[in-house]
Amino acid sequence: EMEYDPLFERYRDGPGISFSRFLKFCRDSLILDNSFTFSDATFTFFSLCEAENDGDPEEDRPILSFESFQIALHRIARQNSQVRATARYTSPEYQVDILRKIVNETLCPNPRSDDDVLLNMYILSESVQALCFRYDLKLQKVYKRYLKVKCWEELLDHPNPRMSKADIQRSLLMKDQGVTIRQEDFSNAMRFGNHENTAKDANARDTSPGDVTYPEWIEIICRCALGTTAIFVAPLGAEYGEADPSPEERALYHPNERRAFDADRATPPYAAARVRCFFDFICEWLHLEEIRVQAQEGAEPLLEDSPYYYQAYQDVRRVFAHYAGAGRYGAELDFTEPGLRLEAAGCFRLARDAGALDHR
Repeated sequence: EMEYDPLFERYRDGPGISFSRFLKFCRDSLILDNSFTFSDATFTFFSLCEAENDGDPEEDRPILSFESFQIALHRIARQNSQVRATARYTSPEYQVDILRKIVNETLCPNPRSDDDVLLNMYILSESVQALCFRYDLKLQKVYKRYLKVKCWEELLDHPNPRMSKADIQRSLLMKDQGVTIRQEDFSNAMRFGNHENTAKDANARDTSPGDVTYPEWIEIICRCALGTTAIFVAPLGAEYGEADPSPEERALYHPNERRAFDADRATPPYAAARVRCFFDFICEWLHLEEIRVQAQEGAEPLLEDSPYYYQAYQDVRRVFAHYAGAGRYGAELDFTEPGLRLEAAGCFRLARDAGALDHR
């Protein structure tokens, strides 16, 4: 008989937890931060999900079953900064217990975000989050530049790992890119994109200092893109995994019209197309900034600026995890266990397999 889990029951949508409901759980629980981002949540969901009706996952709605949700909690607990601060090298079961305690202390019965149409229908949709996942590495580099750190791990130990309101404005008010975000859109994005305040009940007091974590910054960008700022939008197309617009949707993509976002008429793919425009503006700034830095005399190029860095970084972590005994090397290997240790035997095996052992 299946064990009862109040978290699973609260966020289930039919037989399991859908993608948007899983992200909503992470957001309401304040799990999303610099240690566990939207992209981490997306990867966790789609690496564990199954088809709702035991059909083809490509055609059926993906969900997390009860068992998959328990595994997802273990993965979150391994990465969550609050858990790692108190129980980093303890057993996985104890880490999950700590995570559940944090979640139970954080979750409110009726968070303000429940009534946020922009969040629940569009920002947490598969179309928008797939785009966030695609742009994640470049956006992380922008976030790091504003916080003046060279690698992401530094943010986890940084005394104030948040972007200031002034830097948020500088990163989003892209007049040199031909876009001027309306101040009303920016103010609303700052207000409703704050996870701490919108996870509280309606009558709770606003306690936010205005600084934001990386997931909050991503959400603020999305909210600005889905505001009243009028921009030209083109369909994402097959390159982004989206089908061609239906006849009803084509009016949203009129090539000669700059449009504001209309939540009543829009679709998730259209929302993703607007978000892509803003991501491209920000990435163009990053490209120009990298050129400027490289042109400076004596400037040291960052290894992370290489387009192959992320792939190589993941491969090295999988190699380490394999020789540390985590399992067979492959794309599905879970290398996020912080307690992994490479013993002497594993070092010798690695050196032997890599051809590094010779007469010397």
